Amino acid sequence: MNLIFIGMRGSGKSSFAGIFSARLGLPWIDLDVELEKEFKIPISDFVKKNGWEEFRYEEKKLIAKISKINNHIIATGGGVILDSDNIGLLKKNGYVIYLKSTVDILYKRIKDKVNRPFLTDAKNFFDDLKKTYEERKNLYEKSADLIIYNDSESIFDKKTFLFGVVGHPISHSVSPALHNIGYKENNINARMFALDIPDIKIGMEIINRLYFKGIAVTIPHKKNIIPFLDKLDPSSGKTGAINTAIKKKDKWMGFNTDSEAAVLALSEIISLSNKRTAIIGAGGASRALCYGLKMHGGIIDVYNKTVKNAQKLVEEFRLNRAYDLKDLSGIGDYDIIINSTPLGMKGQHENETPLPKNLIKKSQIVFDIVYNPRETRFIKEAKEKGAITICGDKMILNNVLLQFELFTGQKLNKNNIKKELSKLI
Repeated sequence: MNLIFIGMRGSGKSSFAGIFSARLGLPWIDLDVELEKEFKIPISDFVKKNGWEEFRYEEKKLIAKISKINNHIIATGGGVILDSDNIGLLKKNGYVIYLKSTVDILYKRIKDKVNRPFLTDAKNFFDDLKKTYEERKNLYEKSADLIIYNDSESIFDKKTFLFGVVGHPISHSVSPALHNIGYKENNINARMFALDIPDIKIGMEIINRLYFKGIAVTIPHKKNIIPFLDKLDPSSGKTGAINTAIKKKDKWMGFNTDSEAAVLALSEIISLSNKRTAIIGAGGASRALCYGLKMHGGIIDVYNKTVKNAQKLVEEFRLNRAYDLKDLSGIGDYDIIINSTPLGMKGQHENETPLPKNLIKKSQIVFDIVYNPRETRFIKEAKEKGAITICGDKMILNNVLLQFELFTGQKLNKNNIKKELSKLI
């Protein structure tokens, strides 16, 4: 299978293709370079002379030819996604990887290399780039099997240890920035990328092909990634969900640091033994919370829209009771309320909350595992009611510290990472 990089000019397609060619020992092809060899003139001159339509015609002919090869790395032109036939041909024998960068980063990378006719009716290069990006971004995402967020200015090499944070969506994640600071401070030749993966089976196939050394895992893959791992550590096996995986000797080992990260955040404020806790949600994060709090003597009820899913957790972890999220009559009786759902998360559910404000009491501790934004609507409203609040940044900080040590065998400076995290959210 081929590995095919798509994206805007300046997204890093040729750089990534060259580096992975060296890492994997595979030949690579730059479609623009091949076209210029065929034209015997630069693409900019060809387009000025013949127009974009003729260029796209020649590009499509080359793609039809290239799609028949195997085990190559291919860097495409920025407009390859404009014709769905191109992607269909490339996917017959390859995985498509979209290198996504912001317009500002793209402009910074290529502003001194403006040598082609504009693609829109814009009057300056930045506006042309921005308008082109807006017109194409959905096509890039629709075409991709995996999206790599490449907004960093630092590059990697064939010896760099690669790590990823895997989810769908994943643009909200601060993990890459924090881990990359840690690698730099500890003089480790490593790099973490955010990886948006719709289909975990295809995503893991690509991750294996690219020789990633480890991954952090978030919504919605904490449970559905397990069949693609070789072994789970004891706590992960008991929670039935993982948030960290490390590859050693071609075998993937799964871990769950969510339990310990959450317990550490809560234990700074309260002893969990015999405390009544309501966990809202019954997904992968909830499983880790149930396990961790139960291990520390907590009395736990689970609230969820689908009661049967909450009941499964209650039975599996021998918890107290399961409740329909519509039945909130007793929610004021708990010592601790935890939101383990995505409600409140930046981008998708930012204006939503798992619990009406009027049901929160001053005597309660309210913990939201959503960390971006730092203060969700749930947290803000709990503060207004006088409750003690724990924001999700405490849990993500603990997770980063624990995952970094699993990935590298080294410890991070907690104060430095905490400062950096405060700048990001």
